[in-house]
Amino acid sequence: MNTPLGSKGSRYIDVVGVKERTGETKMYQVGDKNKDGTPVSREQQAMWRVTDDSEVMFLSGCDFDGEVLVRGRFYCQTDMLEGSRIVPKSSEFVRWVDAVLRLVKRNLQRVADLDAYVGPEATAWRQNGGRFASLALPGHGIISAAQRNSPQSL
Repeated sequence: MNTPLGSKGSRYIDVVGVKERTGETKMYQVGDKNKDGTPVSREQQAMWRVTDDSEVMFLSGCDFDGEVLVRGRFYCQTDMLEGSRIVPKSSEFVRWVDAVLRLVKRNLQRVADLDAYVGPEATAWRQNGGRFASLALPGHGIISAAQRNSPQSL
C-alpha cells in the first residue's frame, strides 16, 4: 500500500479485518515495540494510512453464532480517482487481485441461492440443517438471500 506520510513510499499491511455485521475495519501492523509499548523508531518512521489509491484487498470473515453462518466477503477497488478521471491501479496489483479471486473460485463452490462461494465443510453443514444468511443488521436480525431483495424485510 502507498504510505504518503511515511519515510518509505509503500508498505505491506500485515492483517486486515472487517466485521460483516458492523462494517468496522481494523488494520494491524505487527512490529517491534519499546518496553513502554510504543512502536520502535523504524516503525514510527513508516507510519501509514489507507487512502483511495492504496492497493488493499479487504476480507471480512464469516460470522457464526453457533446456529447461523453469515457470509463474509472479499472486496477491493482496482481503480481510483485522479482529479476527475477514473484510472486503474497498478497492473501488478490488478493481476494479484485476479489471482486471489481465481484461487477462491477454484477452491470454493458457487451457490446461486446464497449468492456466495462456499467451502465443502459449510456445504455439508448446510445439507445437515445448518442455516446461512446474507447479512445481519442491528435491529433487523438475520437477512437471508431470499429476503434481501424484499423491501418488507428491512
